[in-house]
Amino acid sequence: SLIGNLRTTDAAGILQNLANNRASGVLVVEHKDLTFRAVFDQGKLSLAKQSKLKGNPAVTEFVSTWTDGVYVFLERSVPPDLASEECQVTR
Repeated sequence: SLIGNLRTTDAAGILQNLANNRASGVLVVEHKDLTFRAVFDQGKLSLAKQSKLKGNPAVTEFVSTWTDGVYVFLERSVPPDLASEECQVTR
């Protein structure tokens, strides 16, 4: 598992770190009433959700606007509410 704060590591850096390490699991970032969640499969960002934003728009919002929050990455299976086509991240 990986735990930290966005005050010390930027959002893009966290995603890049998980990709570089070929991590598999779920990243959860929380700040006030916002939650960003992303699923990695062997370093590939495959699913993402932030409130009503899903897929690529959720990732874009996270990377471009989040500067504070606590994150945790856990090696676990995909939560059911993220396992939908609309949450898929495409290249």
